[in-house]
Amino acid sequence: VYGSVDNPKAVIVLHGLSHSPQRSLGLVQALSSQFRVITPSLAGHAPSDCLRAGDHYTTSQFAADVEAVIAQEGPFDFLAVVGISLGGWVGMQLAAKDCSVRDALVLNDVAPVVPECYWPALQLWAEGVKSTECRFCTELEAQNFVRASFGKYAWTASKEVLSDWARREVIYDNNNRQWTTNFDYKLAENVVQTLRRGGNPFNQDDGWDLLAKIRIPTFLLYGDEGMTTASLRQRMVSTSPRMSLHELIGVGHPPKFCHPRTIDPVKEWIQSQV
Repeated sequence: VYGSVDNPKAVIVLHGLSHSPQRSLGLVQALSSQFRVITPSLAGHAPSDCLRAGDHYTTSQFAADVEAVIAQEGPFDFLAVVGISLGGWVGMQLAAKDCSVRDALVLNDVAPVVPECYWPALQLWAEGVKSTECRFCTELEAQNFVRASFGKYAWTASKEVLSDWARREVIYDNNNRQWTTNFDYKLAENVVQTLRRGGNPFNQDDGWDLLAKIRIPTFLLYGDEGMTTASLRQRMVSTSPRMSLHELIGVGHPPKFCHPRTIDPVKEWIQSQV
């Protein structure tokens, strides 16, 4: 938790698949002077526990875990959720329910479905995770594997920042005397299985139905080379009339919160909803 623990105005920041909350530290620090900022780790991402099987990782399970955090940390006078990629699916689950997430939702380059044009890249990542089980002989090999998932961020993240993320997201396993990543490789099993069936990873409910149920103001941040294609964005706005859009040029999936041009639009929009 960042900021005052007694602050009744809060923002929950939910990280993406295989990410750590550390990747959003820039946004978290920017918000912490005005909000209590809560950054839970989703199941299968250190330090949270791993689940027994890959198909146990579902957006419904992630959402239930976050609801438990909300119940523990609340009540709140104001509560917003920022969801990055996978975290955005979880945020949609929460916002579509009649629960305490009733004020604002930020989606960082995530749509109700994964566009088919993005399936090959996601499949390649998942197959790589499965084949290695995220175990490496050297720290450098593990860091290079993490770096391979960074995508195109252009000006949004410096080489120094990316190197810092890579260092923080690998762990030495004393029992096996190997380096590993900060996430459970079984998360990739779920991705592979569902993409082969032509469905959404993590048993995401019908995303369009979820989006249609969301009544709170929503802000979509996206890169012009990211996951939310123009056709998806058009349908999202028609499905959710209270949605605002903000485009970042020359950026892939998802924009990283370590540059004022990514942080400020989200910060200012959340402040405007209080």
